[in-house]
Amino acid sequence: MVCDRCGVQLFVRSQSGVRLFERLVADAEARNIWERQAALEKDYYKKCPKCGKGFWVAEKLIETSFFDGSFIGYRCPNKECNAIIPPTEER
Repeated sequence: MVCDRCGVQLFVRSQSGVRLFERLVADAEARNIWERQAALEKDYYKKCPKCGKGFWVAEKLIETSFFDGSFIGYRCPNKECNAIIPPTEER
């Protein structure tokens, strides 16, 4: 399996490993994990409108106001980009 977004590649070996993986996928489908993950991605995966880099929000990327400490948005993790993505910014 290969994740097209991040490039992570995963190999499942042996019959027992394949069976366990199939059970994991079936359990995820039964518990509606895929839709829940898609909802989380909508809220926590952002794309910088300036440089186009996609990223998961993280505490270290939080940008606050110098004046009152209020939440402004998330700092783009691209070192060459200085964009701040507001919390309502759509991907």
